[in-house]
Amino acid sequence: NLNESNFSYYPNPFKNELNIYAQKTIDMIRVYDILGKQVMALKPNSNSFVIEASSLKTGVYFARLESDNGSKTIKLVRQ
Repeated sequence: NLNESNFSYYPNPFKNELNIYAQKTIDMIRVYDILGKQVMALKPNSNSFVIEASSLKTGVYFARLESDNGSKTIKLVRQ
């Protein structure tokens, strides 16, 4: 299971980029808007990744991080 002790993300709120780091490889990142519509799908296949999010409007989003160890949904705020 992905939990707060084995991954981090910053800054939050963010402007154009969001950094994600995990101890295990992140296979997929799906970003959803507040209505649940998927607005981004990324396959980093890495344990560190930068989401370039300048195309997103300001507001609240949810990102679902998926790995072999499970998945975790995090709340993000785009400024």
